[in-house]
Amino acid sequence: MATYISLLNYTDQGIRNAKGSPERQQKAEEQLRQLGGRIIENYLTMGEHDYVLVWEAPDDEAATRFMLSLGAAGNVRSKTLKAFPRGNCTRTAADRRSRSMSGGSVNLPARWRTMSWAG
Repeated sequence: MATYISLLNYTDQGIRNAKGSPERQQKAEEQLRQLGGRIIENYLTMGEHDYVLVWEAPDDEAATRFMLSLGAAGNVRSKTLKAFPRGNCTRTAADRRSRSMSGGSVNLPARWRTMSWAG
């Protein structure tokens, strides 16, 4: 399953309806389960974002459906990131090295080419 991190901010409507937030969260968790996903962790935060949600979905289509349903309720605005475990990045970098040694090429984003994957 793919992992996603959503940065959420309450809208004016969401703040006005704050008392209903626990019930809305349970409903969102159930919607995600019906799409084949699950919530890994969630955090109330101080700073630029009000809430951070770490979750999984079987694919990007299910993730999009989940986030559209969350946004359609009008209580939060979101920014969602697709997260890749460190091991996947290490394998990708190793694959890139082996392809470049064999004459093949891999077109990784420029910011990835400058990252250090060593622990």
